[in-house]
Amino acid sequence: LHFPSSGALERVENSSLSHHVPASPQIPGAGLAGYFWSLSTVHDSHCTWVDVETITSDPDQPPYGRMQLLQEAGFGKATGVPFNVNGQHKGVVLYLARPTANTQTLQDETNDAFLRYAAHTIGSTVA
Repeated sequence: LHFPSSGALERVENSSLSHHVPASPQIPGAGLAGYFWSLSTVHDSHCTWVDVETITSDPDQPPYGRMQLLQEAGFGKATGVPFNVNGQHKGVVLYLARPTANTQTLQDETNDAFLRYAAHTIGSTVA
């Protein structure tokens, strides 16, 4: 079945849909979360923004439906910020941007700091 890109994000978000694609644990290196988990540490000094297509077109990436749907929904850039709780590396918060977003603006020092603080807040809340 082919669903138009306008419904791609709904397939990720709306668990009541029969064609919903739920999240599943990702091993390091696989999927967006796994990709950024394998690249990052809690001591990274800045966010690394990557074109989502670079990840989805990588022949070494196992197929992951949610990642494809996020790309279809119009997200073209992604970064992952690791968080820790009580000194233990616990997870990665993903941030997405449209493909036309200015990378220099995304990597601005103020934006970067905001994303990192937000990731730690999100991480400590869900951990």
